[in-house]
Amino acid sequence: YFGINKFDNTGKISESRYVSPSGFAAQLLRLGVDVDRIENEGIQAMADGSVITLQVVKIKGQDQGRLLFLRIEF
Repeated sequence: YFGINKFDNTGKISESRYVSPSGFAAQLLRLGVDVDRIENEGIQAMADGSVITLQVVKIKGQDQGRLLFLRIEF
């Protein structure tokens, strides 16, 4: 599963968002990216409260991978 836990200042989870691998692949397909494999390589919290994730994906029918930077808003 792919997801992010958002913590408050005391260290407690204030919000969680998770999606199954097939659900995430379906979201990418709606964006025109048909994937065989997805790997999360890291996240970066931004000052505006959003999160940028780096995903490495293997596109169906292609040998090489691609890097995707995705912005997630809470």
